[in-house]
Amino acid sequence: MAKTHYEVLGVKRASTAAEIRSAYRRIALKHHPDHSKDPASTPIFMAATESYEVLSDADKRRAYDNSLDAEVRRKAEQQRAAASRQASAQQAATRATTTQQSKPSGGFDNSRPLAAEIARLSVMFSRGQHGPAEQLARSILQTDPRQPIPYAVLGDLMRSRGNLDEAAKMYAYAAQFDPRNAVYQRRYEELLSSSRVVSSPSRHRIEAEERRTTVPIVGLAFILMGCLFVAFSSEDPLRNLPDPVSTWTVGAIFCLFLSGVTAGVSLSVGNIVDRFSAVATNTVGRLGPALALGTVAIVSFWAAALLYVILGFAQRAFNFSMSRFMAAVAGVTALVAVAATASSTVNSTQVLLWGGNLVYIGAICGWMIADSFR
Repeated sequence: MAKTHYEVLGVKRASTAAEIRSAYRRIALKHHPDHSKDPASTPIFMAATESYEVLSDADKRRAYDNSLDAEVRRKAEQQRAAASRQASAQQAATRATTTQQSKPSGGFDNSRPLAAEIARLSVMFSRGQHGPAEQLARSILQTDPRQPIPYAVLGDLMRSRGNLDEAAKMYAYAAQFDPRNAVYQRRYEELLSSSRVVSSPSRHRIEAEERRTTVPIVGLAFILMGCLFVAFSSEDPLRNLPDPVSTWTVGAIFCLFLSGVTAGVSLSVGNIVDRFSAVATNTVGRLGPALALGTVAIVSFWAAALLYVILGFAQRAFNFSMSRFMAAVAGVTALVAVAATASSTVNSTQVLLWGGNLVYIGAICGWMIADSFR
């Protein structure tokens, strides 16, 4: 295995620029062709010079460190993939010798073709039946551990629960068994690029990026300023508005929408939620909860929130990003409604009942915009 630039110079990754410079000088004094006649000194000196040129430049060193981290992640994934393939093969061989007496509702049906069961899995997952879909995916893999779609479905399920380490492993398997599917590879690379590797003596694992708590605090400050505008603005209501929002002003409408945008940006930039693309669609190409609930939220946010809670409990379909997102939209709507109680124009009940529609749309826009820059 080739030595790293740090190993060539005999320094640690945390070494300062002065320590790196000192280490290079020691090697140069000993192995420079002008000081040493030993033929072995020339390649040592050349390697040290190349390493010093990289590590003495801040930008080159940063890029080199990133490449080292990427290599660590790649090797960790390869080790986990090899171990899991061996374990899956052993489990499949063991289960093949026994007859399954009873099956759960999402279990594999041996009387049906494998392709039919995979199609049933795609439909089940697209309908949000996460519990049965997980059972069926694992049952299919017990029968044939080389099927990519069950791995992709399990990757989405693990990611929706915040288990990024397991999700990365599932995406890696899906991409390995179907290398022509760009979606699997993109999900895997996207997950690695937006996460961090945490090392321990026994293994490496993937975790979400550290949260930037300052960003949501700043976002909350901007939202509160908008609430103050709603509370003390003396604008007249817009004309010809429907009765449920008859007291709304231009300022109130802009405040609701922009507060939603601020909330969406804060959640995304603060690493409170996952990438929007991972929530908007799944690996089988169907709409995710963010866009599906958005069609209901346009009519009534609270109806969308109630639907999300009901389906979450009924089908074990809670998504950690969507749960935080829905809570943020509800909180912003409540804040603006409280501010409207001090307004002489805007009715706070109207804001509470229907303001969430605008906040939700704004938050989706903010989430998408911020995610495009992450």
